[in-house]
Amino acid sequence: MVRRSAHRVRGHHRDGDAAIGVLDLRGGLRAGRDVAARAAGPGARSPGRESPSGPRTRRRRRPPRARRRTARGGRPRAEPRALPSIWAHRTVLLRMGSGAALVGAARSARITLLPLWALSIGLGEANTALVIGIAGGVEFALFYTSGHVMDRWGRLWSVMPCMLGLGTGFVLLSFLHKVPGRTGWFVAVVLLLSLANGVGSGIIMTLGADLAPLSRPAPFLSAWRFAGDGGQAAAPVLVSILTAVASLPVAAGTIGALALLGAGILLLYIPRYVPHVRHPKPEPSAVAGGK
Repeated sequence: MVRRSAHRVRGHHRDGDAAIGVLDLRGGLRAGRDVAARAAGPGARSPGRESPSGPRTRRRRRPPRARRRTARGGRPRAEPRALPSIWAHRTVLLRMGSGAALVGAARSARITLLPLWALSIGLGEANTALVIGIAGGVEFALFYTSGHVMDRWGRLWSVMPCMLGLGTGFVLLSFLHKVPGRTGWFVAVVLLLSLANGVGSGIIMTLGADLAPLSRPAPFLSAWRFAGDGGQAAAPVLVSILTAVASLPVAAGTIGALALLGAGILLLYIPRYVPHVRHPKPEPSAVAGGK
């Protein structure tokens, strides 16, 4: 009996020590929070406790931006429609968009017309694929150069060599259908067209980004893309019609004339709507300080 009583007393002491330790731990955490709240400032309070002025309230979350845009009657305000935004910039789209459409037409006609030309001069399928593949590699090698030219000297120095090269190449091709050594001339013209197209890589999207209004760019960019894609879609149809009605050299000459017309349009309107701004070069002292 004496031993059992001693064990019970020791057990009660252990439970009491554990309870006191828990209470001390909670008290220490509360004291730590109070000290942190006092150190933060007079307006702060310890988290999880009520403020002196009343019970703790949660901060209400602001509604999304679309819901905050409401009219006087409490109804959501309607977003501006796309057609009025396009109509507001109709002059730019008609002038610059026509040039973009001719750029897209010249590029698309190149893809359609060159295989037909190779077939008409008796070039084999393997040799045609080899020549066009080499031309594609030349274009790919000029992607970075095109961006560098546009950023350093302006958009005009990228689009003018592109359109002048495409127009000149198609016009030359129209006179080389029955000349001696036409296969070699065909390879030379294909490489010229690839060089011209590579120099103008990305010019359509870059001009669209330059011309798009900052307030609402999406409707403008959609209309701009529609102009470029419309030219790309119309060129193969035009080549097919001219080849069926007249001949393949007539189709090549017509595409070349349209490319030169597009060069003239862009030469006229790019300086007006997208003037080149020279970026100031950093001073040597600033560059050395940045290092």
